[in-house]
Amino acid sequence: GTENDVAPAGMGADGYKAATFHPPGGDFQLHRDILKYVYDKGKGAGERSRVGEVLYTRGVLNFVFVVEAIRDAQKKFGVKVINGDQMRWALENMNMDQARWNSLGLSGYRDIKVTKCDHEGSGPVLIQQWNAKAKKWKLVSGWNKVMRDVVRPMIESGAAAYAKENNITPRSCS
Repeated sequence: GTENDVAPAGMGADGYKAATFHPPGGDFQLHRDILKYVYDKGKGAGERSRVGEVLYTRGVLNFVFVVEAIRDAQKKFGVKVINGDQMRWALENMNMDQARWNSLGLSGYRDIKVTKCDHEGSGPVLIQQWNAKAKKWKLVSGWNKVMRDVVRPMIESGAAAYAKENNITPRSCS
């Protein structure tokens, strides 16, 4: 759920709930740093008021994952310029623990440990609820485990069928 999903409905969206993989809002040190070092210096793209919205934060997280993977690959392989295999290794061995989140100004984000066989990073979700009057999301749950026992077999079956139909040899997780 994002602001773009609920804002057009106005008060009709009040109370709407949606799953999310990160806390809502822009009250994190990283957001404050973006405002201070980017927007306050006239270098921001887009509206300043949107910093901290769900899609803005997801974009920031995408950059965080890429930059941190590059850092990990550089360290692991002892190179400044990495190649595609090194990047894949880094993405498939990412470990975003609390110390790392804290250092990035995102204290309180959940640990994410990605592996070759688990690109979801263990996958629990939060439930957030839209407050139309305040125009912001509020967490209404703690971390919820996903139903891997139900969903994962469907994903594996669909992926296997797609691979067979398209003559693709799946990678091994071992």
